[in-house]
Amino acid sequence: MTAKDCLPAQGETTPTKCSQAKFVEYTGLATGQDYACGACAANSDAKCQDCTGKSDAACNTKIETAENFKCYDYELKDEKLVKKDAAVTCQRLKDTPIKCNMPGSAADKTYLVKNKGCGPCETADKTSNKCAECDKGECNSAFAVTALLLPLLTALYSLL
Repeated sequence: MTAKDCLPAQGETTPTKCSQAKFVEYTGLATGQDYACGACAANSDAKCQDCTGKSDAACNTKIETAENFKCYDYELKDEKLVKKDAAVTCQRLKDTPIKCNMPGSAADKTYLVKNKGCGPCETADKTSNKCAECDKGECNSAFAVTALLLPLLTALYSLL
């Protein structure tokens, strides 16, 4: 996808409103939206973002991204949250840090892992230990959960 010159119809001024696909953090570019002249269509907020350009420069330029990474999603099996076998691909903007999330020590069977494990925890879930996060690709595997719980168990044991 590339920007294009927006030429005015005869007798009209050059349009300065431009639109393009919206980048959703840790998910990627929304589908079904091209670079275009003019504002986003009504009710297209989930997939479109617009901007105001200049008569000599488009504002809907290519969105700079960083290298993709992978995280694991979790599902409920036999009343327990378990890691899915295959990691999912997470996409991020140029300056966005790598983050994966996973069930925390207080997560129960009603907890839903956010964004298929890509990105940070929601603040309330992290504060209540329903969600834990890490900052390397594929760091939210079962091994990572064990690594988080082991120090907690050690601390609890020392209190006894």
